[in-house]
Amino acid sequence: MSVNAVKTVKFKSMTYRYQDIWLNGMCIAKGLRDCETRYEAIRTTILENIPNPNGLSVLDVGANEGYFSFRLAEDFESKCFLIEKDCPVLEARADLSEQDIHVIDMKVTGEDLEDLAAAGSLPGEQFDVILALSILHHFGKNWIKAAEAFLRMSGHVFIESPSEFEDGISGMTYLHDITEWCEQRAEKVIAVTPGYNENWDRPLWYIKRCDCCDCSIAGEATH
Repeated sequence: MSVNAVKTVKFKSMTYRYQDIWLNGMCIAKGLRDCETRYEAIRTTILENIPNPNGLSVLDVGANEGYFSFRLAEDFESKCFLIEKDCPVLEARADLSEQDIHVIDMKVTGEDLEDLAAAGSLPGEQFDVILALSILHHFGKNWIKAAEAFLRMSGHVFIESPSEFEDGISGMTYLHDITEWCEQRAEKVIAVTPGYNENWDRPLWYIKRCDCCDCSIAGEATH
């Protein structure tokens, strides 16, 4: 049996998968969430807004199984940095070195991201793209530090967040604030897909940093 066949069997045997598993140009195992719709929306938005996107630098915060980064690495020859703590799928992937993908195995805080943003020389130039899909609410009441750090590090930020009423997530009073913050700054919603169940959808916002000022960070809608 080939190495890829062994990997495929191993990934398919995992009882719980949040994301689809993408390996060598194909989906080999389906996950809980709709990944294809969201990825195509991200890919299309990149093509529409970033000239000559090959070789993108990508920060994927809360990357989970890494579906979106592995696809961006294939389609755009991207250099991807995945932040995810203790993910068995990423640990099992022997092909990380074959692509320009770097896994940061740690749990980051809003303060960590603030420090990373402060290390950059110019606003918006550290990463071409930042993915923050269904992760901001995991920062708790300090989510705003992470969100503002994203906009300082990149001109193209993709944020997804659950509804404050979604089953299993309700009770987090700041979910409403996250939604309001994204609505004020987003260029548009590029996709809407179900969360853990079909009763509540999760919007995926595209936030394009304003080149002339910090208005997208300060709190005014840029478009």
